[in-house]
Amino acid sequence: MEDIVVPTTTEIFKMSPARCQQERIRLKNEISFARGDETTGGPPNAERISAFKLALEQIEDRLQMITNREAA
Repeated sequence: MEDIVVPTTTEIFKMSPARCQQERIRLKNEISFARGDETTGGPPNAERISAFKLALEQIEDRLQMITNREAA
């Protein structure tokens, strides 16, 4: 299995809005793939899914922060 890179908090903080959107989509896809693996008899992916979700939340927070800053 290929290792999936999850961005760190520091990397997320430095991301541009466009990069945040790309990573957001990628992480949502990775969550779907991991869940799909589990449903087809693959190994449990709870730890990976929680790491993806945490990064996804941080990215969404970053996008909100950027949006608020631009609105001010």
